[in-house]
Amino acid sequence: MVVAKPKPVKKRPCTQCTKPNVVPPARLCPTCKRKNKKAAAERRHDAYVVETYGLSAGEYKLLKEFQGGVCAICKRGKGKSIRLAVDHDHTKTGRDSVRGLLCKRCNHVLLGMIGHDNIDTLKAILLAAIEYLTNPPAQQIRRTK
Repeated sequence: MVVAKPKPVKKRPCTQCTKPNVVPPARLCPTCKRKNKKAAAERRHDAYVVETYGLSAGEYKLLKEFQGGVCAICKRGKGKSIRLAVDHDHTKTGRDSVRGLLCKRCNHVLLGMIGHDNIDTLKAILLAAIEYLTNPPAQQIRRTK
Protein backbone atom coordinates (compact mmCIF):
# COMPACT_ATOMS: atom_id res chain seq x y z
CA MET A 1 0.00 0.00 0.00
CA VAL A 2 1.44 3.31 -1.09
CA VAL A 3 0.75 6.30 1.11
CA ALA A 4 0.52 9.58 -0.72
CA LYS A 5 2.70 12.31 0.70
CA PRO A 6 0.79 15.44 1.67
CA LYS A 7 1.53 18.36 -0.58
CA PRO A 8 3.60 21.05 1.11
CA VAL A 9 1.62 24.14 1.92
CA LYS A 10 2.77 26.96 -0.28
CA LYS A 11 3.54 30.05 1.73
CA ARG A 12 2.99 33.50 0.34
CA PRO A 13 4.41 36.87 1.35
CA CYS A 14 2.90 38.88 4.17
CA THR A 15 1.02 41.90 2.82
CA GLN A 16 2.62 44.10 5.47
CA CYS A 17 6.26 43.04 5.81
CA THR A 18 6.55 40.92 2.60
CA LYS A 19 8.27 38.01 4.39
CA PRO A 20 7.24 34.72 2.74
CA ASN A 21 5.78 33.01 5.81
CA VAL A 22 2.03 33.40 5.49
CA VAL A 23 -0.04 30.25 5.18
CA PRO A 24 -3.21 30.80 3.10
CA PRO A 25 -5.90 32.03 3.66
CA ALA A 26 -4.16 34.47 6.05
CA ARG A 27 -2.80 37.75 4.67
CA LEU A 28 -0.42 38.64 7.51
CA CYS A 29 2.41 36.79 9.17
CA PRO A 30 2.00 36.03 12.91
CA THR A 31 4.44 38.80 13.88
CA CYS A 32 2.58 41.50 11.94
CA LYS A 33 -0.73 40.19 13.25
CA ARG A 34 0.50 40.56 16.86
CA LYS A 35 1.82 44.08 16.18
CA ASN A 36 -1.47 45.17 14.62
CA LYS A 37 -3.49 43.70 17.50
CA LYS A 38 -1.34 45.52 20.07
CA ALA A 39 -1.55 48.81 18.14
CA ALA A 40 -5.35 48.49 17.91
CA ALA A 41 -5.57 47.90 21.68
CA GLU A 42 -3.46 51.04 22.29
CA ARG A 43 -5.75 53.09 20.01
CA ARG A 44 -8.86 51.81 21.84
CA HIS A 45 -7.31 52.65 25.22
CA ASP A 46 -6.32 56.14 24.04
CA ALA A 47 -9.88 56.73 22.78
CA TYR A 48 -11.31 55.51 26.11
CA VAL A 49 -9.02 57.82 28.13
CA VAL A 50 -9.89 60.78 25.90
CA GLU A 51 -13.63 60.14 26.15
CA THR A 52 -13.78 59.26 29.85
CA TYR A 53 -11.23 61.57 31.47
CA GLY A 54 -10.66 64.30 28.89
CA LEU A 55 -6.94 63.53 28.59
CA SER A 56 -5.40 63.79 25.15
CA ALA A 57 -4.04 60.62 23.58
CA GLY A 58 -0.45 61.31 24.62
CA GLU A 59 -1.16 62.58 28.14
CA TYR A 60 -1.63 59.07 29.57
CA LYS A 61 1.84 58.07 28.31
CA LEU A 62 3.31 61.37 29.53
CA LEU A 63 1.82 60.84 33.00
CA LYS A 64 3.11 57.26 33.09
CA GLU A 65 6.62 58.42 32.12
CA PHE A 66 6.47 61.20 34.74
CA GLN A 67 5.65 58.59 37.41
CA GLY A 68 8.55 56.44 36.26
CA GLY A 69 6.23 53.84 34.73
CA VAL A 70 4.97 52.67 38.12
CA CYS A 71 1.97 53.13 40.43
CA ALA A 72 2.04 56.56 42.11
CA ILE A 73 1.36 55.04 45.56
CA CYS A 74 3.07 51.67 45.96
CA LYS A 75 5.74 52.16 43.26
CA ARG A 76 5.51 48.41 42.52
CA GLY A 77 2.69 48.11 39.99
CA LYS A 78 4.10 48.60 36.50
CA GLY A 79 0.97 48.05 34.43
CA LYS A 80 2.49 45.27 32.32
CA SER A 81 -0.33 42.71 32.41
CA ILE A 82 -3.07 45.18 33.38
CA ARG A 83 -2.67 48.86 32.51
CA LEU A 84 -2.33 51.38 35.31
CA ALA A 85 -5.73 52.88 36.09
CA VAL A 86 -6.44 56.58 35.77
CA ASP A 87 -7.27 57.65 39.33
CA HIS A 88 -9.67 60.55 39.47
CA ASP A 89 -11.58 62.65 41.98
CA HIS A 90 -15.26 61.72 41.75
CA THR A 91 -16.37 65.19 42.85
CA LYS A 92 -14.82 66.83 39.77
CA THR A 93 -15.25 66.26 36.05
CA GLY A 94 -13.00 66.20 33.01
CA ARG A 95 -9.25 66.35 33.04
CA ASP A 96 -9.22 68.40 36.27
CA SER A 97 -10.41 65.28 38.10
CA VAL A 98 -7.35 63.19 37.15
CA ARG A 99 -4.90 62.66 40.02
CA GLY A 100 -2.49 60.06 38.62
CA LEU A 101 -2.04 56.45 37.54
CA LEU A 102 -2.44 53.64 40.05
CA CYS A 103 -2.21 49.87 40.01
CA LYS A 104 -5.46 47.97 40.45
CA ARG A 105 -4.73 47.14 44.10
CA CYS A 106 -4.05 50.73 45.15
CA ASN A 107 -6.92 52.16 43.11
CA HIS A 108 -9.65 49.69 43.96
CA VAL A 109 -8.68 48.36 47.36
CA LEU A 110 -6.73 51.11 49.08
CA LEU A 111 -8.54 54.20 47.82
CA GLY A 112 -11.84 52.71 46.71
CA MET A 113 -12.84 50.08 49.24
CA ILE A 114 -10.86 51.18 52.29
CA GLY A 115 -10.43 54.94 52.00
CA HIS A 116 -13.57 55.76 50.01
CA ASP A 117 -11.62 58.76 48.58
CA ASN A 118 -11.77 60.33 52.05
CA ILE A 119 -8.44 61.46 53.52
CA ASP A 120 -9.58 61.32 57.17
CA THR A 121 -10.98 57.80 56.83
CA LEU A 122 -7.87 56.57 55.04
CA LYS A 123 -5.59 58.20 57.62
CA ALA A 124 -7.42 56.56 60.53
CA ILE A 125 -7.37 53.14 58.87
CA LEU A 126 -3.66 53.38 58.00
CA LEU A 127 -2.77 54.49 61.53
CA ALA A 128 -4.78 51.58 62.93
CA ALA A 129 -2.96 49.21 60.54
CA ILE A 130 0.42 50.57 61.67
CA GLU A 131 -0.57 50.10 65.32
CA TYR A 132 -1.75 46.57 64.55
CA LEU A 133 1.55 45.66 62.86
CA THR A 134 3.74 47.18 65.59
CA ASN A 135 1.70 45.89 68.53
CA PRO A 136 -0.33 42.81 67.46
CA PRO A 137 -3.13 41.65 69.81
CA ALA A 138 -1.74 38.09 69.98
CA GLN A 139 1.57 39.37 71.35
CA GLN A 140 -0.25 41.61 73.84
CA ILE A 141 -2.05 38.55 75.22
CA ARG A 142 1.22 36.62 75.55
CA ARG A 143 2.83 39.50 77.47
CA THR A 144 -0.01 39.65 80.02
CA LYS A 145 0.29 35.95 80.98
